Amino acid sequence: MILFIENLNNAITSNDLSSLMSDLKGYICSAVKRDKYGMSAGVGYAHFESRIDGDNAIKKCNGFQMFDRKIRVTPSVATPISIFYKTNR
Repeated sequence: MILFIENLNNAITSNDLSSLMSDLKGYICSAVKRDKYGMSAGVGYAHFESRIDGDNAIKKCNGFQMFDRKIRVTPSVATPISIFYKTNR
């Protein structure tokens, strides 16, 4: 299951997002979408092994305070697999 994470601070990195998600069961990887200047676009994605693991991640992380913002975590409607394979700046 892929999760959509929004309301991320512009300074957040994929490593920061990974640090939040990596302790959760079924976590595979995560990435922050970047704008053309290499800054966070304010959204990211996290990939989990199963729907159950993803649903548990939503329950634990939705509303979590990260870099002075409460993040929103929902199931991803689209599957942007390519974001996980781009090189982060």
